[in-house]
Amino acid sequence: MTYRILATALVFGMAALGQPQLEFSAKIGVPVSQSFQTSSFQFLATGLHAGDSATRRYTAGAGLAFSLHRFGAEVDLLYKRLGYDITSSSGAIPVIHEHTWTTANSWEVPILGVYRPHRFGSVALRVAGGVSFRAVSGEATTGQCVPIDSGYSSLCGATGAVAQPNDEHLSMRSSFGGTCGAGMETRLGPVRLAPEVRYTRWRADAYSEGLLFDLRSNPNQIDFLLGIGFARSL
Repeated sequence: MTYRILATALVFGMAALGQPQLEFSAKIGVPVSQSFQTSSFQFLATGLHAGDSATRRYTAGAGLAFSLHRFGAEVDLLYKRLGYDITSSSGAIPVIHEHTWTTANSWEVPILGVYRPHRFGSVALRVAGGVSFRAVSGEATTGQCVPIDSGYSSLCGATGAVAQPNDEHLSMRSSFGGTCGAGMETRLGPVRLAPEVRYTRWRADAYSEGLLFDLRSNPNQIDFLLGIGFARSL
């Protein structure tokens, strides 16, 4: 008898809150921030070294969300193409320039709680918060040596672009952070559109004293995302 009362109360409680929904969405967006903090430094023996972040300006992925009235939960899978360049000029008086560029795939999995505090007609405000995880795959580093004059070509060996061993900077990249976001939701027929700005604060990278160039991940990540979703009632 007690179980029947609890089940009845649960059914009426869910009915009062509204019909629960499961939503599948596509995610597209633009990274506002760079993936890496870059700098330059000079040693008398090894010359000038400079780094430059080369983040591609797109994000793509998919999301799965559960909603009940104003509350919900969401998990996304987001893909970015990232990279950086390092240029080195050897010696106190440079005669050759060594240029390496590294590219990789970045996969992020944000797990978020969602709250909709207010609705204006067909538009609902949306805030979210949770944690994010990320992993790097497909690392590739290419290098090229360029003499400032043909007379120094012998110092370069091969002057064409050649594959290099994978850069250890990527294996030390932080993989965990906290995420929050704010935006809105509106419906266009059966489609739900959800633009939002999302901020992630990543944990600090691991550190290795063996690396010549101290290239760090940017701990502050800002993304503009647009979700295009299709929901079904449960």
